[in-house]
Amino acid sequence: MTVLCCSSMGSGFGFHDTPILFGVRLTFLRPGTGSNLDARAVRQYPAQDPTTTDAGFFRATVSDTAPTPAVQSLAERVSAIKAAFGLTISQLAKVLRVERQTIYDWMDEDHPPQLQEQKRERLAAIGHWAAQWNALCPWPAGKGITTYTVEGVTLLDLLLADVLDEARLTVVLRGLSEQVKAEWQQREERSLGEQARRRGLQPHGQSLRSVLAGYGGSVSLTHDDQ
Repeated sequence: MTVLCCSSMGSGFGFHDTPILFGVRLTFLRPGTGSNLDARAVRQYPAQDPTTTDAGFFRATVSDTAPTPAVQSLAERVSAIKAAFGLTISQLAKVLRVERQTIYDWMDEDHPPQLQEQKRERLAAIGHWAAQWNALCPWPAGKGITTYTVEGVTLLDLLLADVLDEARLTVVLRGLSEQVKAEWQQREERSLGEQARRRGLQPHGQSLRSVLAGYGGSVSLTHDDQ
């Protein structure tokens, strides 16, 4: 430990170190250096190895500076599941094994109800797969939740099951996410083609590919735009 001691003489102070006494180094402030330290001030600093720098002394730990993850409300969790899969209220109620009115109650931000353990577990399980979907695809599953099948089973079928089949859900989510992304890409490309035609950038009979190539762009096009 280092102790800074102030002398009452003069208006300015300098530092003067004395040997360590009983594990404490006394550092006196002597007059004449132009400092504005109060003569009565005494501050203590932790002892420090002279070979180290002061940077580590003020460095905050990761746990001190890391932001605390935002806790989602019940309404936000329910809405996130609905949005990820593109579910109707009726479908969402069946997946979560509750009544339609319960869904509306859960989505009430002002009066959130207390959940029973079984319902809380079901909500957490379905929420996990909604998060998995969002990681795979930025668009909702939409109609694909009932039309895309693997071995005759749809995503909705798997979400309605008493026990969620992780292996089959993983396969279906990956396959459906690729299909949904391809559909949205085609939709965006058709929209670009229509905008280009309206602006006179793509005469009829000229492919969107050639137009974009002229502007240094390139996309993977479907037969509708070629």
